[in-house]
Amino acid sequence: MAELAQVVREVAERRRATGPVRREELPYGLRVPPATRRLSGIERAERTAILEALRRHGDNKARAAESLGIGRATLYRKLRAYGMDQA
Repeated sequence: MAELAQVVREVAERRRATGPVRREELPYGLRVPPATRRLSGIERAERTAILEALRRHGDNKARAAESLGIGRATLYRKLRAYGMDQA
């Protein structure tokens, strides 16, 4: 519940428009479906770290990749591997 409240606060702070929230206004992790295959513990941790970095950097992939210490191409590869590249 605390996570939902945090998401609502963040969207409200960034949002200037009124009316329904559009999908692209949501944090990256909420716009993508979960991976269809079962992830290992390391993969879950990596996916969580990626989602957190994207959230922290306002979905800016270049800054998220830099904060994770990986290249943008690597980040995009990981997003694709985890089924997170559809948004």
